[in-house]
Amino acid sequence: MLKSSLLDILRTFSKQELIKFEDFVRSPYFNKKEIVTSLFLEIKKYAPVFEGDDLGKENIWKKLFPGKDYNYGIMKNLIFDLNKLAEEFIASLKYNADEYTRKEYLLNALFDRELLKIYINKHNAFDSEPDLNFLNVNNLEIDDYLHFMSKMYHLKLHYHHQFDRNFKIENLQFSCDSYQVSYFLMILFGSYMNAEVNERDRNLDPGRNPATKILDLISPGLEIIAESIASNTGLNSHYIKIAYFTYLTYRDKTESRYKDLKKIVFENLNILPKFNQQNYHYALIGTLFKIKNHKLNINKEVVEILDSLIENKIFTSPRNEIVPIHIFHLYIGSCFTLGDAEKIVNFASKFISKLDIKHAEDSKTFVNFMISFINKDFMKALNYISLLNIPYSLHKNTLKKLKAMCIYEISDYEMFLNEYDSLKHYIKNNNIGNSSILKLNKHFSAIKQLFHLKHDFDEYKFLELKEFIIESFEDSNPWFNEKLDEIKKANFKKDKSLP
Repeated sequence: MLKSSLLDILRTFSKQELIKFEDFVRSPYFNKKEIVTSLFLEIKKYAPVFEGDDLGKENIWKKLFPGKDYNYGIMKNLIFDLNKLAEEFIASLKYNADEYTRKEYLLNALFDRELLKIYINKHNAFDSEPDLNFLNVNNLEIDDYLHFMSKMYHLKLHYHHQFDRNFKIENLQFSCDSYQVSYFLMILFGSYMNAEVNERDRNLDPGRNPATKILDLISPGLEIIAESIASNTGLNSHYIKIAYFTYLTYRDKTESRYKDLKKIVFENLNILPKFNQQNYHYALIGTLFKIKNHKLNINKEVVEILDSLIENKIFTSPRNEIVPIHIFHLYIGSCFTLGDAEKIVNFASKFISKLDIKHAEDSKTFVNFMISFINKDFMKALNYISLLNIPYSLHKNTLKKLKAMCIYEISDYEMFLNEYDSLKHYIKNNNIGNSSILKLNKHFSAIKQLFHLKHDFDEYKFLELKEFIIESFEDSNPWFNEKLDEIKKANFKKDKSLP
């Protein structure tokens, strides 16, 4: 019983939901087996944690069937029946909260029963623009609104074809098609964005994605398609424009595209539900790491974008108020690169409690590492980083780089060589993309050359390393520039020609 999915579901119920679920189980409409009701009432005694030896199947059996021998098959079926009721209950909660789905089912039911006057009155009561408060409360996106409207206009077209042949349907047809095309494009752009993000995070090839292939084929006419969605279909043209700019930025990977996207996103937050606001902030960050030959300070841009999320109260997930672990680390990592310890401390004090509990302790340790490093207490920082066990590959890569930097700061070349040697095994035993492998190797190679220059300075090798660092890291890791400056100052008197 303790491993039953039934208990997993029940543990998520609030006190009020448990009361409602009891009513649900007691209702003869949903459940006609009294013994299933008795099973729930017995299990309910162990709320809210639903744990303990007394919850074993045989112990529950004794309460339900005193004096009877345990029957595995009967008990299994009872648990199955109650589990099915629990699933139906949480599905009904979701259905009752989703006004779009309820309206869609009602209108279809009215149409099927030919209750046409009621149907038309209900359809004409629709607002042409989305109710943002409704979308936010129900964790819905613009896609959901567009999809609902496209289906409703399609149904209305069907009504006029069948019952009102004299009705001029030109505008209705245009509205229906605009909603359908808008929904299709939003889904297509969203799939393309996901494919591009997964290239970096999951080492996947976006070129194989069907959405990418479709957009490659229709991209010459996309602007014309987007412009054809006129203003009489509400805000569709604005939604498509934002999504289209996002696609262009991912596709072209230029600084100017990024700036255009940033402008249009920040200017139109007020017409977007929270889910879309959050996703477009993430899209901005995703495009930052794709841009080639730019002059942007990526870390400053990342902090500005994430600060906008905080300012607009959309930093946590709209579904559960949890901060995604990779976003938490992205923020403190960018602040760390900028050397802003105060911002790290302030941020962590607000949001570390919003992490999934299994990540909180490691994240506290990571924050302590960063503060120690910025304050130049490198032995303490090295101790903190040795305690970390972050399972995600991108974060593991970051820890490898930071540890190497720490070792350089304490001038332990032998320890660095051991760490460098272990890098080969790390790359072999982890699913790391080629670009990440290249970055790791460049990072370690640069630190190895810093060690050599620090102990045996050579002007030519110094200039060579400086060029390598500019080409490899730009402003993404100013720590390398600081170390070069330290070596330059230490050798300035020996050679005044150093740039």
